[in-house]
Amino acid sequence: MKHVNSLIIFALLLATCAFTVPVTAEEQYTPSFNKSKFQNMGVVNGSPNWAGMRDLSQFSRYEPQVEVTLPSRETLKKLYPNIIFYDSLDLPMGERNSSEEVTFNQDGSFSVFRTQSNQNKLTATTDVRITEAQIAWYWVQDSVVRHLITVRNVGSVPASGKVIVISPEDGYGYYNTFSNLPPSASETVSVAYMVPSGSSVGRKPIVLEVWVDPDDTRTDSWLMPIDGIEKYNNDADHLPDPDWGTNLETSDLYHFPYGSLSSESYGQTIEAATAGDDTTTPYATAQKILGYTKNVMCYTSDDLDGNYTASDIWIKNHQYCGVCDEYTTLFNSFTRSLGIPTRQYYMAMTDSTGGPVAHEWALIWNGERWVHADPTWEVFDNQDIYSQHGYSNITITNLIHADDSRYTGPDDPYVEDQLLHYWFDFETIPMGGL
Repeated sequence: MKHVNSLIIFALLLATCAFTVPVTAEEQYTPSFNKSKFQNMGVVNGSPNWAGMRDLSQFSRYEPQVEVTLPSRETLKKLYPNIIFYDSLDLPMGERNSSEEVTFNQDGSFSVFRTQSNQNKLTATTDVRITEAQIAWYWVQDSVVRHLITVRNVGSVPASGKVIVISPEDGYGYYNTFSNLPPSASETVSVAYMVPSGSSVGRKPIVLEVWVDPDDTRTDSWLMPIDGIEKYNNDADHLPDPDWGTNLETSDLYHFPYGSLSSESYGQTIEAATAGDDTTTPYATAQKILGYTKNVMCYTSDDLDGNYTASDIWIKNHQYCGVCDEYTTLFNSFTRSLGIPTRQYYMAMTDSTGGPVAHEWALIWNGERWVHADPTWEVFDNQDIYSQHGYSNITITNLIHADDSRYTGPDDPYVEDQLLHYWFDFETIPMGGL
């Protein structure tokens, strides 16, 4: 009987061992560092030994891309019969009215209503005024955006004419017509606006005008209370990501328009548009964003544990402070916002004393090649800068698919706090040495 009981107990133990106890996502975590393994990863006492901030801008290279030339006015007129060209002196832009209330829609447009007090007092025999507008603010190059403008005939006779959406910066606009609008009547006019390749990315002031027949007399002009934002086109015919979208994705690290284009999306993107404003190639845009990032950031480790990389939202909400991984995160958020595929690299190296050092920087894709960008050291297009300044044993790792819930170890009990473990909250791809 003892033998039988022993067999039964043994069988039960085997059966027990055959099952695993389910582990919740909160209980899963990546093991802690093996110190010997990560000694060559720029880590000292379990944390990255960040290289610090330097100004090495004099070592930047500049090999500008050939700009895409816009077609002549004659060619554009043949392609788009509803285009109108402007000289700066022809456009009475006026000033923005701060009392105009803007409502953001989920389709990447905003709506604004006009009051009698903020209408320009232009006089004409016939008088047609703009009363409200729904304006697309998210402009992708070489695509059409549509605007809806409501006009009202405040004159005493029927009126016909044009409603025009204008980009003063680019010097042209597109129009659609209205016909025989009775006195006191309103009509909503849809205006298709072709955003060409070769124009500049960044902020786009928008002006609406009304011209009435028969002499194209201007009866109204209205500067929109906020700017549009123009970005590069990432389809297969323009600036596609060589890594099939990985370098353009949003994540827990980078927040910018995706899904619904809300007011929060606009707020995240308008600074990127400011940082890269009025540039016409990915190379030039990234270079300008690098300088902006260096100027706006404050290098300090006081508010952050060195094991964590803050998201773009956290950085903006904490006075733009951080170290090299935050500098690179903000830079990448801006470049991706404007449609430039960008990688984030973690680099381990040895300094001149033999000590381990860590650093982060970026690579941008300009449509032809990968271009180095280091916003912390303000160096552009020169990834030899590290060996040139005495660093050796350099290895780099591509950090992708940032996910704050990926690592939830005992030293990181939080998720969705905008702070990601610099290593364990990413998928890592070894890229070799420099």
